[in-house]
Amino acid sequence: MKSFAERERGCETAFLTNVPFWHLFTPGEQSWLILKDADDMKFAVTLLARCVCEFSDILILTFALMNNHIHIVASGPVSLLIPFFDAFRRRLTRYLSSQGRALLPGSL
Repeated sequence: MKSFAERERGCETAFLTNVPFWHLFTPGEQSWLILKDADDMKFAVTLLARCVCEFSDILILTFALMNNHIHIVASGPVSLLIPFFDAFRRRLTRYLSSQGRALLPGSL
């Protein structure tokens, strides 16, 4: 596992080398409640970490998991970012479905 300093250098290198950055998000302005409690939030954070491990060529610069939408700023090839975000959304949707809640919309 990389130290904080190593991760920070990775972010700085990405900024300095003009690697493409992407804003991955789910719509929020007309969305229903997605993450309703601490258990939902823990699941989503753990799921995000799991997806990042599976797609190791993607660098997550920052993210915000809110109760009605999600934002992720990432760096990496779009050919991996789309499958990464699809995997995250699909698994989160499966979890929400198992909790009797609606499907998760998304955008890239």
